[in-house]
Amino acid sequence: MEQTESDPQLVTLTGTDGQQHPFRVFSVFPFEGQEYVLLAKVDEAATASAGPRTLMRLVERGEAAVFQSIDSDEEFERVMAFIRGVARQMDEEESAGGD
Repeated sequence: MEQTESDPQLVTLTGTDGQQHPFRVFSVFPFEGQEYVLLAKVDEAATASAGPRTLMRLVERGEAAVFQSIDSDEEFERVMAFIRGVARQMDEEESAGGD
């Protein structure tokens, strides 16, 4: 992972194919003792506010932050349920504030 100095919310990830891809960091959050990050490819983030997102586990290795794929369907579903719950709560709070 490489952060750009001009925008700390932009990171460059190297795919399994060896190619580099720019991503925007939307959220970093703790869940069940782990850190997770919600990302979107820069070109997708620019074109759609609710477009495709990538969810990864964030681990520290020495001084470096490393993004790991979530290979377990069970872990992925638990984290997604948490994200949906947080989004639902934010929607409810927003709706209550608008009355």
